[in-house]
Amino acid sequence: MQQIFGFPVFIRNINENLYNKEEIIKDIEYNYNKNKTRNAWDKGNIHESNLHHAYNDWNNTDFRKINFDKLIPVYGDVFIEFFKNLNIKKEQLKYKFNIVNYTCLTSSQNMQSHVHDDCDFSAVHYIKFDNTVHSSTSFDNKITILMMLRV
Repeated sequence: MQQIFGFPVFIRNINENLYNKEEIIKDIEYNYNKNKTRNAWDKGNIHESNLHHAYNDWNNTDFRKINFDKLIPVYGDVFIEFFKNLNIKKEQLKYKFNIVNYTCLTSSQNMQSHVHDDCDFSAVHYIKFDNTVHSSTSFDNKITILMMLRV
């Protein structure tokens, strides 16, 4: 467990043998090759992202549906471990989670900074990552003490 801007960050490796990694990658790459700039999230914004992702576009029949069925229980175990690190016991928990997006991009693409304001926590899972091509997630703290002191 680490902290970024005072918030807990849990970093965990996920065993790729516990889910259908190659199938997920194959289907996401198929969708990416169909449309490298699939973006129903911030399309048209002044700082529009340049990437392929499924957010707000899950039901688009032009793309393959990604089968996350084997990955969901793996995430459930990771979240239980995360809560344990926060000293929250399993029997005290009442939570739900959803996979709301997948993202696929190359070195020439990017996702704009954004806030997950409707979530208590969010997660990033790098299923296929090459640090010679991809940049890791960067965290942006837009809340300064001056903004908090505004009346």
